[in-house]
Amino acid sequence: MIDVLKKMDKKFLITSGLLIFIPLLIIIILMIVRGCSTGSSYESYEEKMISSAQRYFEYHDVLPNKEGKEVVVNLDDLVEEGLKSPEKVVNDATCTGSVTAKKNGKQYFYIPYLECKDYTTDYIINHLKKDIVNKESGLYKVGNEYIYKGNKVKNYISFFDTLYRIVKIDSNGNLRLIKNTREDDQISWDDRFNVSADDSVGINDYYNSLIYDTVWNTYRDQKLFTPEMKKHMVGHSVCLDKKAVSDTSVEEKTCTNTLNNQFISIPSLYDYSQASYDKDCVKIGDGACANYNYLDEVITSSWTINASSDDTHSVYYITGSYVDVQDAVNYKNYHWVISISGNELYTQGKGTLEDPYVIK
Repeated sequence: MIDVLKKMDKKFLITSGLLIFIPLLIIIILMIVRGCSTGSSYESYEEKMISSAQRYFEYHDVLPNKEGKEVVVNLDDLVEEGLKSPEKVVNDATCTGSVTAKKNGKQYFYIPYLECKDYTTDYIINHLKKDIVNKESGLYKVGNEYIYKGNKVKNYISFFDTLYRIVKIDSNGNLRLIKNTREDDQISWDDRFNVSADDSVGINDYYNSLIYDTVWNTYRDQKLFTPEMKKHMVGHSVCLDKKAVSDTSVEEKTCTNTLNNQFISIPSLYDYSQASYDKDCVKIGDGACANYNYLDEVITSSWTINASSDDTHSVYYITGSYVDVQDAVNYKNYHWVISISGNELYTQGKGTLEDPYVIK
């Protein structure tokens, strides 16, 4: 009899435990699913905001016609013109928001912003700025820019399935990217006849150079840069001030010759030196500048955008842990440099080689 009661008690305890555990498990699963689906619903609503804004801007003929200019439409105006309210779609009456249209070359880039009770639009720049450092590898605040320094930085980003490294966040909040691999063919920086040198050693004028034409022809190649990709690319400024070999400063001075609206370019000499956090990297050409420097692994025997002011034919290049100058007619590797908006929506990634940030 006692054995029977023990068996009944055990069965009762198991049954009671299951009756308590199973409902709790269901509640937890529903909360997880609801959390995932809620985030997805808000992100889906952001896409609807963009589609509605595209129609709004085109119908009202208010899209900007100058490079870099923006126009904004508020969420309330989009709802008035037919977009379902967030209360009906995501069951949230607290939402406010807007969509910004920015002219990037011949394309328009649309930036949604949605702020609700339990959700705020997440931009990639917000993720990057969460991890500011002041020692070792990471993202440093330098003046009004944020620069990646070190050899163990989480700055990998996949831009339409091509791997880049984030060099910095510039003063406009845009991300400067360098292609993680060099181009297959080595090229001359320039191969024109130089009257001053009385030889075909090239002319170190970037805007009129062979390498300038090469990179821009790359940008114009719609197989390499599709119209959809170009929507995400913003123009950046490059400094064309020439630098004397005797000027060993590792930081760029106030620029007197700026070339604006460049959708593609090549690395700056200063991009390389500033990517090192070694305290002994104090002069251009210091071997220590290759230490703790991820760009030393990326850039190998490659041209920079910087020309020498000592003559009309020498150009700076980076190779094997040091910086030097050579005649522009010589053949070197080169890397693309592009910029994208920091207001790209964050979708996934941790910035590592195995799990890069993703723009697509």
